[in-house]
Amino acid sequence: MGLRTLAGHIYFTKLLLPALFAGAESSHDGKARVVNTSSSGHLLASGIDFTTLKDGRDRRKMFAFSLYAQSKFGNIVFSNELARRYGDKGIVSVALNPGNLRSDLQRHLSFVEKAMIYHIVLSLATQSWMLHPTARGALTQLYAGTTADAAELNGKV
Repeated sequence: MGLRTLAGHIYFTKLLLPALFAGAESSHDGKARVVNTSSSGHLLASGIDFTTLKDGRDRRKMFAFSLYAQSKFGNIVFSNELARRYGDKGIVSVALNPGNLRSDLQRHLSFVEKAMIYHIVLSLATQSWMLHPTARGALTQLYAGTTADAAELNGKV
């Protein structure tokens, strides 16, 4: 996770807050949704190491997947804080895992990181069962952003 990644999500959402509040007021259910995409990879982050947000020695020592896990953890922290601050104003903020998808996301990982990930996935179940086609990748976000049931997921992962 770089500073641009973290600050970009926060700043963009901050710019949208007036429109989100207006949308919540005019919505039939009194809610506006913010959906942040995370990943089950967040489970491998122990928190946010703020010394790695900008390029430097600490950041260059980290594995690419560790930075990825940290960024997904950061998305959850941001989403939960948004829910805490603005839930009473009609903002529903949800962080979610879009699902384990067969994609080219792992292309920048080292051989060791790829081996670790595939070992974890294959130890849980067969790869074809655990990884879904990328065409299904938006279903979770659509559910969180449009269904009545998901309006009750404010601040939940």
